[in-house]
Amino acid sequence: MRTGPGEEEFSKWLIKLGNGELASNEYDEIELPRSCMFD
Repeated sequence: MRTGPGEEEFSKWLIKLGNGELASNEYDEIELPRSCMFD
C-alpha cells in the first residue's frame, strides 16, 4: 500500500499496524485514527 503526500501520520500508523504494535481489545479490534473515518 502507498500513501500520498501529507499522509505521514497515516503511514506511521500503517507501519505500526503491520508490525502488530497497535493496542487491541479481547476481540482483536483496533482503534482507527479519526482521519481514516468517513461520515
